[in-house]
Amino acid sequence: KKSLKADGVVDFQWSPAANILAYWAPEQGNSPARVTLVEIPSRKELRQRNLVNVSDCSLYWHPDGVYLCVKVLRHTKSKKTIFSALELFRVDEPLVPVEIIEVKDPILAFAWEPNGGHRFAVIYQPEGAKCPDVAFYSMLSADGKRKEVTKIHSLSHRPFNSLFWSPMGSGHIV
Repeated sequence: KKSLKADGVVDFQWSPAANILAYWAPEQGNSPARVTLVEIPSRKELRQRNLVNVSDCSLYWHPDGVYLCVKVLRHTKSKKTIFSALELFRVDEPLVPVEIIEVKDPILAFAWEPNGGHRFAVIYQPEGAKCPDVAFYSMLSADGKRKEVTKIHSLSHRPFNSLFWSPMGSGHIV
């Protein structure tokens, strides 16, 4: 019956599978922006990640709640150049490790594979290209034995603007 103190929160998302709240707050004064995962009702902070030069963040929970992707839109100190990064939290691992994918191009869409999958897809717009590209990644190594983010396939210069996974798909990328 106590409030959770979290200053400057811009957005938050509940885990679809556990009592975990993820939220982000922008930079304030000399304090960096931060993404925080908190277990409820204990209010135990599972992980906090400080971020600098942040323009915006978007939170994407995996349907099974085992991963959280934070799409971070960053700017240079001059604020003239914008670039993106994906901060991938392994929520089901001890100490909640984070892996980062730097993307120099704007990210237009992000989607997790449903039903226990470990893959995700990203649409991004390469500089100077008329059409965006889509890249598919796995949270597992190519042999499926190690927990590391691996790019598994990409499609270039296609007129994409949205991502949808088949809810009962075969698991193959075509």
